[in-house]
Amino acid sequence: KRIKQRTLSKNNYTMGSPVAVMTPSNTQGDVITRTYQSNQSSALPNIFSIKPTEITRTHVVDFLLNDESSPSDKYIGDWNNDKRNGVGTCEYANNNRYQGDWVDNMRHGKGNFFLANGDRYQGDWSMDEISGYGFAYYANGDIFEGKWAHNRRIDGFGKMTYSNKDRYEGNFVSDLRNGEGKQYYHNGDIYEGQWSNDQRNGQGICTYVDGGQYDGEWQDDKRHGRGNMKGADGSLYKGEWKFDQKNGQGEITHQNGDHYQGSWRNDMKSGQGTQTYHNGEIYTGQWLINRRHGKGSHIYANGDKITCHWKADKREDGPGVMEYANGDVYEGEWVDCKRQGTGKQRFQNGDYYEGQFDEDMVQGEGEMRYKNGDIYKGLFLKNVRCGYGECKIVVYDKNKKEGNESPVLYNYYRGEWLNDEIIGQGVMEYYDGGVYEGEWQHNLREGHGVMKYPNGDVYEGNWLKDLRVGHGCCVYSTGEVYDGWWRNDIRDGQGTGLYFGE
Repeated sequence: KRIKQRTLSKNNYTMGSPVAVMTPSNTQGDVITRTYQSNQSSALPNIFSIKPTEITRTHVVDFLLNDESSPSDKYIGDWNNDKRNGVGTCEYANNNRYQGDWVDNMRHGKGNFFLANGDRYQGDWSMDEISGYGFAYYANGDIFEGKWAHNRRIDGFGKMTYSNKDRYEGNFVSDLRNGEGKQYYHNGDIYEGQWSNDQRNGQGICTYVDGGQYDGEWQDDKRHGRGNMKGADGSLYKGEWKFDQKNGQGEITHQNGDHYQGSWRNDMKSGQGTQTYHNGEIYTGQWLINRRHGKGSHIYANGDKITCHWKADKREDGPGVMEYANGDVYEGEWVDCKRQGTGKQRFQNGDYYEGQFDEDMVQGEGEMRYKNGDIYKGLFLKNVRCGYGECKIVVYDKNKKEGNESPVLYNYYRGEWLNDEIIGQGVMEYYDGGVYEGEWQHNLREGHGVMKYPNGDVYEGNWLKDLRVGHGCCVYSTGEVYDGWWRNDIRDGQGTGLYFGE
């Protein structure tokens, strides 16, 4: 074994330049001319693959190593048959350097190749080319491990550790991540699935460091298409994605039991959707930025259902319909979630009211149609008749049960009310033609009043519980007059009578 120091070649190849021309010469005086072009600074160039057609015989050139008057390649290592054979180091004029095995002047076996730009290859060589299994250490800090052929990474399985400590294991095509692969991100996230053009594209699963996991479609390194997302907070989303955000139709179930199904925009509930709350409440309607906004219906835990307009997750003042759990239905104006203004309400017992509401109560002027046929028009206070009002009161005639003649008759009252009863001053026109005008207590004539009977009798005096009691004067249709005391609707006690007889 002997070691020689000899000038092997001269060249003006420059790594990293878009175009370079290399004209090395060998010990036989051959001049090799080749033009190289590379658009990727990290790609290891095929600077030693030389075809016979590129060699032209010329005069012998022999420079000593210590001749620094011109650039020269330097080899230190094993020789055999005047050729580099064994282990040796070659420093090239372009500042590239090879350390490793040689066979017949060719790099063959195991070797390290250091490029002037800082890239380094360590691994297998064959016939002066990078071929086999090896590691590429790039100047930017990336490290590739995999198979090579003809100085390039071949398509197929490989491993890449990036300068930011991300790590990929999977398929490569044209030096890019393509096909199935698994990436370990430096922040702890892990992705396993399909790749295309060096980005996550297709179907894949990403497990995040916070415990969340996405399983679905990807496009250009973003969640895009249909996919399921388990959140770190225990939530589960199933639906459509666009550009890494929930967009389109989807449903989410939260750990507390809340569930939403509907439209999404920019990762937030927006559009039409239904939310079922863990307390049993349900909202169906329009959403904006994760809040109820627009027209929608909300069913409360007690069974009441409101349909109205919402703004920023709150019921908006204005018209709305409330279907109460007890069967009542209100349609009208609302203020601060209370019935306020004009409205209509149908009660579960069959009563129907139309008029004014105040502080969530029937209050003000309105009309109430009762199930039994009574019709009241007048003032209300705290859901009951109070103040002046007129009422058509049903009287059922027991003598008219058959035939076409209606068994329903009506009394007509106009006057004062208190706590849903006739109390105060008022006039009652009875179905039989009688008329009473005077004082009332608890729907009964009580106090002073005048009663005109259908037979022509007229009584004016005191009443108690709908009966003439106390002092009163009655003028009979016969012409008789009695002015005196009464008890239980009959004359009893001191009195003066004017009688007309035969």
